[in-house]
Amino acid sequence: MASTTMFPHLCEAWQPQDSVPEETLLQRDEFLVEIYANFVYVRMGSDDADGSNNPHISPTTYKPFRYSRDHLIRDTTSWSTISSMLSQVNVPYHVQPHMIRKIHEAAQSIANASVNKDLRTLPMVVSIRVVQEVAGETLPVPVVQAEPMSARASGAGVASWSSIQALEKVKVGGSKEKCVICLDRVMVGSEAIQMPCLHNYHEECIVNWLQRSNLCPLCRFPMPM
Repeated sequence: MASTTMFPHLCEAWQPQDSVPEETLLQRDEFLVEIYANFVYVRMGSDDADGSNNPHISPTTYKPFRYSRDHLIRDTTSWSTISSMLSQVNVPYHVQPHMIRKIHEAAQSIANASVNKDLRTLPMVVSIRVVQEVAGETLPVPVVQAEPMSARASGAGVASWSSIQALEKVKVGGSKEKCVICLDRVMVGSEAIQMPCLHNYHEECIVNWLQRSNLCPLCRFPMPM
């Protein structure tokens, strides 16, 4: 049994019941997001069934964020905003898409709840567990340097060639699929390239685009540079 099946990635997001009283918060239409992240490191190729692999669980990483409400609930900005938060607590890119969707859905639910209609600041707690396999006899805790938000927001730089090559090819099923780069329709049954944010493009279009910018043309999801 693979080690990572014993400790799957997890992401849960919710509105805390014991939230900070409204009068103590900044009077803005915003989210106060508190992220708690744990990292589980397991030895590559080990079988947990015999008890030979004792995982190393890192201390909890905590970081609060304040963002405009629209940045988290709008489809055009939520992916890049949430990805920026996850990167700042060292969540790797390859496990972010599922977590981004969960956080985005929770933010929309909280924002649309009738009990929150008079709140200017909406609190949200995000609990994350990331599992990583490491080689060797020991289980080190690698330090991942998060890219500064200012650089990510500006879109400076281009996507790395390895990240471009790793993009998934998918069969297009919808008749209204359009490549927003060339504005031509992506034909049903043809192959398209899918970004981690699940937006599809013609292969030539998105490869050329990512050689000039590391951001998805639709939602600004950042690819590794």
